[in-house]
Amino acid sequence: MSLETKTVEIRVRLLGFLARLYGSDEITLRFDEKPRLIELLGKLAGRKRRFRRALFDEEGDLRWNILLLVNRRDVSVLDGLDTRLKDGDEVVLAPISHGS
Repeated sequence: MSLETKTVEIRVRLLGFLARLYGSDEITLRFDEKPRLIELLGKLAGRKRRFRRALFDEEGDLRWNILLLVNRRDVSVLDGLDTRLKDGDEVVLAPISHGS
């Protein structure tokens, strides 16, 4: 019986100014178990201070102008930041802007 744990790999794509702030438009993150989306965001934000400030406000809440997709589905139709990710999932972070 094998006690090996399979690493969960999540592909992250960053669009617009988020890619510039992070320094890359695509990252693969590895976890020991299926992470929740908020855990993935925390891991990303922990790597770059300016990127963290672009994602989260002073209270630690996700900023209103960031669209999150998991496998091309808006997380608002899933479980929001509690969405559980699995091996091979793709998460897209896209800045949004509204104007008149």
